[in-house]
Amino acid sequence: MQFLIKPEDRFPNFIPPKRATAKAAGFDLFAQEDMIITGDTVLFDLGFRTKVPKDHVAVIFPRSGLGAKFQVQLANTNGVIDEDYTGIWMAALHLGGKGTQVHQLDWLSAAYEQSSHKEIPDIDDDEDQKALLIKRGDAFAQVLFFPVPEVEVVITHEPLPETDRGDGGFGSTTK
Repeated sequence: MQFLIKPEDRFPNFIPPKRATAKAAGFDLFAQEDMIITGDTVLFDLGFRTKVPKDHVAVIFPRSGLGAKFQVQLANTNGVIDEDYTGIWMAALHLGGKGTQVHQLDWLSAAYEQSSHKEIPDIDDDEDQKALLIKRGDAFAQVLFFPVPEVEVVITHEPLPETDRGDGGFGSTTK
């Protein structure tokens, strides 16, 4: 199976997606230019078009570290890219709240030289509004591929087959 990528011309030094380790489930996606992420949703160009492999869907997720530390989120919770979409890949990102390190300015100051994920003040000087700078070349999201089976919709007026769970939902399987 191939992940066929066509970089956009506006990014001459395109950084392609890659797995961080041999057994990583997803391919890291890299910022092609500096990105400032705030509480407001911004649509970022990922720098490429692709053909999703046959009978698969691509799903974009934020990187778990950025999600836990800074509450970086995709506005649509995850990005579903269908097999037949060949347009430019985009990610709608925002900070969703308080992550474990968003308020730790001392930690961020100490780590400033060691990491390119830097918290910067909001232009409006609002103490509650945070912003995160993702530098060009930083991995900020990941894409995973899942098989999509052919499923046929069938309307029935008969009772559905019995299951152990039945119609219990929203926490009904744990107390």
